[in-house]
Amino acid sequence: AMEQVKKTRTYKNYDERADLAAAQAGDNTALGRLIEGTAPKVRQTLIKQSRNKVLPFIDDLMQDVKLRTFTGFATFRGESSFST
Repeated sequence: AMEQVKKTRTYKNYDERADLAAAQAGDNTALGRLIEGTAPKVRQTLIKQSRNKVLPFIDDLMQDVKLRTFTGFATFRGESSFST
């Protein structure tokens, strides 16, 4: 389902609340949108926190983050923003 997600959203204009609610109700398409919609912020955070050390393998790291997020979403408790 993640491969069907359009990658036209950017974090600056993406509001995760509707997709988060739908994903928590079992909508995998919404989960895919949620992951892709928050990816720019996650990417920026990884780069910043590592002081640019992850730049050579940022794409592989992001793929791993997306996969782990997709497979582990059921344990997300909603105690923080999804993108954090």
